Amino acid sequence: MQMGRVAEVLAIDVKVYDEMNFRQLVRLEAVEKYDPKRPGYFGGLGMDSQQSRVFYVIGMGDGGWGAFYDISSLYILRTALFGFLISFN
Repeated sequence: MQMGRVAEVLAIDVKVYDEMNFRQLVRLEAVEKYDPKRPGYFGGLGMDSQQSRVFYVIGMGDGGWGAFYDISSLYILRTALFGFLISFN
C-alpha cells in the first residue's frame, strides 16, 4: 500500500471511530477481511459479553485491559496500527 493511501485510510479511520470508546470496539463485530469499499473501517474485536468481561479483568500480555475500556478506541487502534506492540514481550 502506498504511503498516501495509508494516510487516507487512517484519516477516515478517525471519522469512523472518533466517538467510539474501547468498550464499544471490543463488542463491535470483527471483520474477516479488509474491504477497500469501506476505507478506514477495521471492525472490532467481536467479543460477546462474557469474553469482554474476561478481557476486562484478565486481558492479554501484562494484565487486564479494564483501564482502557472507557477511553477512545482511537488510542488503541493507533497504538496497534503504528507498531507499538511489535516489540511487546
